[in-house]
Amino acid sequence: MMGPRQFGQRFGLLPSALCWAAWLVSGAIAARALADTLSSRPWLATVAVYAVALLVGVGGLVGFWVVADEFLFWRRRYRVRWNGGTWLYEERALGARRSFPFVPEILGEGYAAARRVRIAAEADWNTAMPQWAHGRRNEIMGRIAECFAGARVHFEER
Repeated sequence: MMGPRQFGQRFGLLPSALCWAAWLVSGAIAARALADTLSSRPWLATVAVYAVALLVGVGGLVGFWVVADEFLFWRRRYRVRWNGGTWLYEERALGARRSFPFVPEILGEGYAAARRVRIAAEADWNTAMPQWAHGRRNEIMGRIAECFAGARVHFEER
């Protein structure tokens, strides 16, 4: 089963935004229908509308996170993401996605802890990395550091 974040990563910004809008509109319609249906019992209608509002609100917040993540990827054209067991540096180019895995090591505790990222040495970069990344080592290192917002990133050559 695909979770909301995987849906966004697989289908992109527009389908994610449309699903988010559909969720919110459906919730409003359901709340209105419940209120009208249960109008003879105002206390029950109130409880039902609050329950729908809570469900739609939580789902709307999750949808916002997915859409915001996809919008940032669309605007920047790159991101760092967790892919079920490995970290990926990912770029969008001409409708295709290209990526390579890397391993960050957390060096401390707490929020935005420093990280060490092992990457290919400059001399080995063009042989160790995919063709599209050749000659872009410093640019990609800067982007990886930027994506770990607030954390100090130390790069170590492997």
